[in-house]
Amino acid sequence: MKLTDTLLKLYNSDEYPLHMPGHKRNDMGILSDAYHLDITEIEEYDNLYDAEGILKEAMERAAKLYNCPNTFYLVNGSTTGILTAIASVCNLGDEIIIASNSHRSVHSIIELLGLTPNYISIGSLLSKDISGAVIPNNLQTLIKEGVEAGKSFCAVVITSPNYDGIISDIQAIADICHSHNIPLIVDEAHGAHLGLYKNPQEELLPKGALSYGADIVIHSTHKTLAAMTQTALLHIQGDLVDITRIKKYWHTFQTSSPSYVLMSSIDEAVCQLMENGTRLWQQFFQNRKKFDIECKELQHLHILNNNDINKEPYIKALDPCKITVITNKTPIDGFTLQRILLDEYKIQIELATDERIICIVTYADIGDGFKRLSNALIEIDNKLGQGAYLEYNGATQASEAKKQNKSLYAPCIPKI
Repeated sequence: MKLTDTLLKLYNSDEYPLHMPGHKRNDMGILSDAYHLDITEIEEYDNLYDAEGILKEAMERAAKLYNCPNTFYLVNGSTTGILTAIASVCNLGDEIIIASNSHRSVHSIIELLGLTPNYISIGSLLSKDISGAVIPNNLQTLIKEGVEAGKSFCAVVITSPNYDGIISDIQAIADICHSHNIPLIVDEAHGAHLGLYKNPQEELLPKGALSYGADIVIHSTHKTLAAMTQTALLHIQGDLVDITRIKKYWHTFQTSSPSYVLMSSIDEAVCQLMENGTRLWQQFFQNRKKFDIECKELQHLHILNNNDINKEPYIKALDPCKITVITNKTPIDGFTLQRILLDEYKIQIELATDERIICIVTYADIGDGFKRLSNALIEIDNKLGQGAYLEYNGATQASEAKKQNKSLYAPCIPKI
């Protein structure tokens, strides 16, 4: 039985809650349905950190979806998974290898544990704002030189897909790591959907890091799946990771009062894909294909596409759930395009930087959403050809503060 169904059964029963939370599952306004599901660890409703009942069943369902032996719920986001993963395989003062475009949580745990970071440099693609893929040969060289210098690495941490949807060659990277008995941690926060749609004709949805042998993979289920914000999954496989340590730090870094509402939303997303995933993804790819065809004739704006990455041998694939619009060949920057889309078309985007914007699309986007964006981009592109948008010249200056913190993924090696 789904976790949501179990919680609704409790709400509709005659049991009276003399326990937390304080709202006692009563209607508390517009979010009344969420309050109905919000409980604490009570008798017969399991405990996330010692799961034996409904939560164990729910996590096993998620593990089955991803074909992974060990999957854990996260209710403090992928950040918690990254902290847990690194703390589980590293000890105080260890040497660690990380990609230079790693999420800030990676740098936080490095500082917390006093680790020494060794950086895999990441090049750019088409724009200075777009990070490329991790190059396996660079990793091999870094490990070889480190070993020759007497270093022992506790882990390799990379981000794939990155914010723009660029997917690294995880198979090659995992093979290099495992040849040196080093666990590979993949921050796949933006790739929870990867590998969840199989098409016998073509691989429309690229495979995920688990299928290529990564030892620890972290997914944000709220980024491209239909779970609530703050939900995520932590996956463990192989024999290079101690599950006992994982469980210890999973509990250490995560709240001792995990939200049943959030956990229920993870289970809902998992069950939705198990039951209707094929139909949802087919609909998504129909919409995405129409969008790409409609935007093919853009003259000034450029949408990152497979032709761009085909020239890069170390890029495995491009995530179809990302639409990156590059502005560096136009008179406007990404911040200006963001402002135009919001002011004139009422479209909110995911991220803007100097030279591009990023939009996230998922199976929950109906065709009208894709059509609205394509119509806006085509119209803006035409106007750019006519010298329009001079009135937005102030948008760049007004966005200076945003430029200083344009992404949670470091664009260069930070100071620790």
